[in-house]
Amino acid sequence: MTKYLKETQEMVRAGKHEEALKRFVWFHEHALEYEPAMSGVRRSFALGFWKKLGEAYPPALEAMIAIRDADEQLLREGKGSSSLFHDLFALNSTLEEEKKTLELFEVIQAVDPQKAKTYWIIVKHMVLALKRYDLAKLFIPDAEAEFDRVKSRFVALYDRSKTGAEKVRDFLEGHFVQEVRDLVEFALATGNREVALTIRDKALTVLDDDRLRLEIAPPDLG
Repeated sequence: MTKYLKETQEMVRAGKHEEALKRFVWFHEHALEYEPAMSGVRRSFALGFWKKLGEAYPPALEAMIAIRDADEQLLREGKGSSSLFHDLFALNSTLEEEKKTLELFEVIQAVDPQKAKTYWIIVKHMVLALKRYDLAKLFIPDAEAEFDRVKSRFVALYDRSKTGAEKVRDFLEGHFVQEVRDLVEFALATGNREVALTIRDKALTVLDDDRLRLEIAPPDLG
């Protein structure tokens, strides 16, 4: 599948746009049948290459939007899965229409809270980045407990990466830092300053990184 994707990019560069589009659609729909480990590439690099084709060849962008719309319709009808929701998330991110994912997630939360709970991990960072703390509170009742889960995942993955590439470790560290910062901001925004301090201090015992030395203002005694 890696070779297939590279050949498709070569077709784009050669101006064989229609044929390249057919291959991008095929890759999106069938690549995992042949190589399940390509799931990350399929939802990131492959969609990015496809969108770039769309800049030169509008039918490519139209095809991506059509697939996104079909996925959204299935999810609105309750026929989706975590995998399909993740696909939609990736498509909307590529199309720079993340708010469409948020709008759909709110619809699902209203009609099927249990299903929304299984999708939460996919949208968590987006919801916190958009500062939709009203929505986040439904899924993070305890910010410190959430940090403990984040820490456990990070430590497990980081330990396994110690013999691997430095880029992998850098990625894991960056992701951990962002999750901690999101949780500190969430705790502060929801009136839990002491929890925010605890999360920051716990995080620094896990990873000594200047990005985690967050300044947290004293309470307003006004």
